[in-house]
Amino acid sequence: MKPETANRTVIIAALDRSPATDQVIQTAASLASRIDGAELHLVHTVDAGNPPGATAIALTETFREAHAFLDESAGRIAAHFPGGIVTHLAAGDPAREIIQLAADVEADLIVVGTHGKKTLERILMGSVSLAVVKKAPCAVLVARPKETEASPEIEPPCPKCLETQRESQGRTLWCEQHTGRHAKARLHYETPQPFALGSTFFRSDT
Repeated sequence: MKPETANRTVIIAALDRSPATDQVIQTAASLASRIDGAELHLVHTVDAGNPPGATAIALTETFREAHAFLDESAGRIAAHFPGGIVTHLAAGDPAREIIQLAADVEADLIVVGTHGKKTLERILMGSVSLAVVKKAPCAVLVARPKETEASPEIEPPCPKCLETQRESQGRTLWCEQHTGRHAKARLHYETPQPFALGSTFFRSDT
């Protein structure tokens, strides 16, 4: 357990050289930049096995490319995050190495990526992200870009409601139509109501 006086927040960003890595970097750097004393640890895992036909030169090149990838990622983050950045190159099973690093540095948060809805079946059957979520010793955030289209079972947001939220900076959530109590309306009350029956915004002017 961390000492209560420690002013240290450790965030791990798991990078895998896929398109999802950009979102992981952006999310982890954004969070770290908002926390005093945050450390950002970048981890990338390579396969250290010896597949048929592999040579020592080929394996050396694999590690060289992995180091270059981590250095490039750290450089991108350093342009936006002034805090401490540490890179880790691991060899072996990605989920296990990420979880082990989290334990070794007493991480507060792990940021992992996902490849989107089209790989849902693979995610459910045991992807790296799912394994980390299930076994990590700390909180895990799955970073993904905002979807422009809602899932089929989710209604798309009301454009007027979104405009109202932007213009009011979140002080007003619903447009005029959806503040009513008619059927299928998104209800809003001045006083708290039972869970799932509406939304209430609290603000203190003090």
